[in-house]
Amino acid sequence: VDRLPLIKYVYNGLKAAAQGVYSFLKRMAVSMEAVETMLKDKKLNADDSDETVACRWLRQHEEEWTPWVPSATECVAGQGLVAKNGSYVLSLLNASGCQWCRP
Repeated sequence: VDRLPLIKYVYNGLKAAAQGVYSFLKRMAVSMEAVETMLKDKKLNADDSDETVACRWLRQHEEEWTPWVPSATECVAGQGLVAKNGSYVLSLLNASGCQWCRP
């Protein structure tokens, strides 16, 4: 029986060190149907790497995983909204991203 490794990464300071990654992982929810789809794909395409199977699933199910990706304007504490030119703005309508606030 072939076994696929299931790996869990844990870092207690992730939220402070990498808010975007933390937000992504917090939103991430892989359905049993998605897992079954990838397992069936791997069985049918045994020569494909696990990464290839996962990448194929991602490409075919973009609507399922894109909500996990934080928006560029989801600022964390200590950041402010900025326009494309880098100037701080007060409205999401004018914002293109976040930038660390100057002390």
